[in-house]
Amino acid sequence: MPSPTDALLVENAWLADRPGLVPGADAGQDSTRPGNSCRELKVALILGAICVASLALLQLARQTFVDPDVWHEMALAREALRTGEIALADPFSYTPTVYPMVHHEWGTGFVLYAVTSMAGDTGLMALKYSLVCITAYFCVMTARRRGATWTTIISLAPLAVLLVAIGMTTVRAQFFTLAALAIQLSLLERDRQGERWWMLAWLPLYVVWLNLHAGFVVGGALFVCHTLEQALRRRPIKHLAACLAAMVLLVAVNPYSAHYYPYLIHGVLLDRPLIREWWPLWQTGGSTFVLFCVSLALVIYTTYQAGPRRLAGLLLVVVSAYAALKHTRHVSLYAVVWLAYVPVFVDATTIGASLARFWETRAKLIAPVAACIAAVCLTQSLAGNPWCATLPASERALADGQPVYPIGAVDYLARERFRGNMMVPFVEGGYVMWKLGPQTKVSLDGRYEVCYQPGILEENVAFYRALPGWRETLAKYPTDVVLVPRATPLARVMSEAATWQRVYDDDLYELYARPGLKLSPADQRGRSFLGSIP
Repeated sequence: MPSPTDALLVENAWLADRPGLVPGADAGQDSTRPGNSCRELKVALILGAICVASLALLQLARQTFVDPDVWHEMALAREALRTGEIALADPFSYTPTVYPMVHHEWGTGFVLYAVTSMAGDTGLMALKYSLVCITAYFCVMTARRRGATWTTIISLAPLAVLLVAIGMTTVRAQFFTLAALAIQLSLLERDRQGERWWMLAWLPLYVVWLNLHAGFVVGGALFVCHTLEQALRRRPIKHLAACLAAMVLLVAVNPYSAHYYPYLIHGVLLDRPLIREWWPLWQTGGSTFVLFCVSLALVIYTTYQAGPRRLAGLLLVVVSAYAALKHTRHVSLYAVVWLAYVPVFVDATTIGASLARFWETRAKLIAPVAACIAAVCLTQSLAGNPWCATLPASERALADGQPVYPIGAVDYLARERFRGNMMVPFVEGGYVMWKLGPQTKVSLDGRYEVCYQPGILEENVAFYRALPGWRETLAKYPTDVVLVPRATPLARVMSEAATWQRVYDDDLYELYARPGLKLSPADQRGRSFLGSIP
């Protein structure tokens, strides 16, 4: 592996050393001279890298809460191990479901169940940080293989860290997609350089990926983009076409076999207007949208400077940027592609040359500044216990926008040995599934398009918003208990359902029981609750 200063000590070798640029690019001149000692520059680069890593840790420390999807994924794995099969009919819900039920994250559920069973929340956090390291490593190594300088990679990495953080909750299936995508980009770069062995690694990875998360569709789309780009550049593509054909066939290598194909079509085309992460990026707004615009401005600038035909991989960047604009949840995928591909684009412009010159001439200043920023980030990160997964169950967590879990209400039902049907909101359903299912069935959970028939989510949302018709929804299904978050409009009107009795109360949730159901009343207001993993 080249040392961090190689790029600063070689002049006018851009195209020979930068496979990410096609011959003919008007690359910016690397005017760097070894004015400072290599040692000073090396120290600055190392501290800069530590600074970026500390910033990443800070972002991760802010998202230590267990992702709501973890619960329904582990519940499926536990039930499959109990019955000896992955069922096509859903065993967890009492509202209308689809058949066959294709849970595209079934493999993630088995991984999470194994990890938490053996090591609890420590194992969950270890898995999270391992996936982060894999993703970061392959992004950076791909950028280096393409010829990007360390100065540019380290300079741009903070922007990528802030963008990718949106997908780094603890631990959603998309994490596996980020890692697999980073590896895929590394393998595609091997293909650009004329190697062919990478297909032997890619196809097994692809099969594993498609059994962990449906995000493998993004990998397939970018593979098509790579094939088209290679064809436009008059490079060999017969092996890529054969690989694509194999990829289509290999989709059937999963517990649901050919049922996976129609599910994928349905999932890709499905509109999800009630789920915020599926909104267009400009609708969610905030700092993420601003950072995305900055990153896109760099892509536009480098394209203008060098010309689109001379930037290898530009099509993949553009397509991933479009996906991020269309759906906010894809911003993290775009960040992975951006960090792997864009640094060498920037190096081919005057901005890249200026960055190199700045690092070389200001190494003595950069080193202490980077060290100070790293110290601040590390201090704040460690204060947040970044190695401990949390189950938010407080009003403060709710105010911070974290998912909160009905820990007290679920513990109460467990003590009462409740078995029946429970009306729950979208987020809380998975936690109830894990703790009380399948003996207790839920009205809804985070599986949404995986499990439930069209209209169930909309009906559930309208119910908890207490919109006209909420009483009809309550009477429509054989519900035994209703979980009512105090923050919802339903909490203000549920008492109007005179025949339903409030049997449980805490600072965040209430439970109402149907007429005739005998449950002991419990008032837990003022108490705090600590959940456990698993």
